Amino acid sequence: MSDLALAPRPRPRRRPAPQRGQALIEFALIAPIFFGAIFFTLGALFYIAQGTSVVHATHLGGRVAAAGSGPGSASSVAALSGVQGQLEPLLRPALPGTQVTYYVDEAPPPPGTRGPCPLPASMTDAGKVAVCASIGRGVVSGTPVVLVHIYGRLASLFPGFPALRVDEQSVLHFLGFQP
Repeated sequence: MSDLALAPRPRPRRRPAPQRGQALIEFALIAPIFFGAIFFTLGALFYIAQGTSVVHATHLGGRVAAAGSGPGSASSVAALSGVQGQLEPLLRPALPGTQVTYYVDEAPPPPGTRGPCPLPASMTDAGKVAVCASIGRGVVSGTPVVLVHIYGRLASLFPGFPALRVDEQSVLHFLGFQP
């Protein structure tokens, strides 16, 4: 028999005692940065999704209201009132925690006055949004137009995140088809 077969095998070396909690300390230092980055990314994606939904809802509301036959007719008033029915299923799931109030202004207000819609500057509370559908006059042509305006401050996904301010409007001419 050779001397190698009878030689004692070396024992595995153990770590020195001070290095036992090193992984736990490294995790404790990195975890807040990692989870903070994840929550920041989720919050940013939530803001982007909310903003995109508001822009889409504004344009959809304008198209729905402009589909009326003309200003002052019963169908245009119904089209303005139909904006809420079209936007409610779109905005409710897209803006969780946000109170959406709908206003319909069926005729242009007299000069120097404001219709039933609140002023955008007055919408300062987080989680409150106004949707205002009204009939107005085009700036250049003076022809009747439909204005759908969504403004306010959206609710935040995470406590402590700032509320996203939205101010989006869509102006469209009435769609009229003549035989």
